[in-house]
Amino acid sequence: YAALGCTHHCAGDVSQLLTIPNMEIMIPGTSQEFHQLLKDSYNNGSPTYFRLSEYENNETNSVVFGKANCIRKGNEATIICVGNTLQTVIDATENMDVTILYYTSVRPFDDELLKDNFNENIILVEPYYEGALNYQVNKAFKNKKHKIINIGVPHKFLVNYGTKSQHDEYLGLDVKGVKKRIEDAI
Repeated sequence: YAALGCTHHCAGDVSQLLTIPNMEIMIPGTSQEFHQLLKDSYNNGSPTYFRLSEYENNETNSVVFGKANCIRKGNEATIICVGNTLQTVIDATENMDVTILYYTSVRPFDDELLKDNFNENIILVEPYYEGALNYQVNKAFKNKKHKIINIGVPHKFLVNYGTKSQHDEYLGLDVKGVKKRIEDAI
C-alpha cells in the first residue's frame, strides 16, 4: 500500500515474524503460487503468514511448500530472490553469468538447494528490510567462506508517498538499481 504513505509500509514484518518460533512465512510471487502454498500448508499445525503483494512476477513457477526453485545456473554469484523480486532479478541479470534461486518459502528455508548452489558471492534480494534472511544463509554456509550482499528496503523509516514503481526507483529496487548493485557486487 505504498501510495498511502508511511503508515501503510510494512517493511519490518518478515524480520519481526522470524523471531517467533515455528512461524511459517510464505512470500508467493503470483496469485497461483499463493493458491498452491496455501493448499500445501493448510491445517499443518503451525501458524503461517502469507506476505502478499498487488504486484506479481510475469510468470508463475511450480512451487512446493518449504522448497526453493533454481531458475538459472551461473558462475559469478548466487542470487537468492524472494517473492515478487524474481522478475526484477531476471530482468536485471539478463546478460550475467549468475545462479538465480527463487524462494517463496522463507520459513521453512530450503538450505539444501542453497548448499547445492554454493558460491562465495551471495546476493540476497528481499522485498522487505534487507538482511532478514542473513541468519539462514550464514547457517547454511557456516563452514564456508562467503559474503552476503543485501538488496532490499534499507533500514530507515520510509516517509514517501507514491506508487510501488516510484518507491522502487527511489530505493534502488527497480531493474536499473538492482542491476547496478549486482554488477558492483560481482
